[in-house]
Amino acid sequence: DMLEQEAPARIGAIWEAFHKEQESVAGSTVGPEEATAIAERGSESPNFLFPLRRGGGHFMMFSQYAPAHQMFVLTFLEEYRKAPEMAQPWASVHLFDELLTTKGVALLRAEVASERLTTKEAEHLLLLVRRYYGSANYDKVYMFNHSERHFDLGAYLAACP
Repeated sequence: DMLEQEAPARIGAIWEAFHKEQESVAGSTVGPEEATAIAERGSESPNFLFPLRRGGGHFMMFSQYAPAHQMFVLTFLEEYRKAPEMAQPWASVHLFDELLTTKGVALLRAEVASERLTTKEAEHLLLLVRRYYGSANYDKVYMFNHSERHFDLGAYLAACP
């Protein structure tokens, strides 16, 4: 409610400053087109892989979008492969769109399990969700979900930040 009184630019500054002071979370703001794209594309193509680089290599996070909660839930890919129903959540990315109609801004928040991921990795997950669900790079997500045999994991990993 307090953010309703603020200008959109100020809302973004408040949201991002709040998250800079927190451990294991990251926050950013997006405009109406990107927020709508993320939500619609998440529903259309709910699964994807996000590499997180660490120690000269990388590990893969498997992401599933829950439309009812406007949330991506991420787990370690190997845990998911072994027993999907037992895979523990390592991170989540929430889309809050309550301010879209009145202020033209949506809020994104990544939360990570601090024993597994860092705050910097939370920030990187936000970047990856925006890059692959909110931009022209969505073609990779679409292909992964709807034409998996054409998805080139090697090319994706080479181009993924």
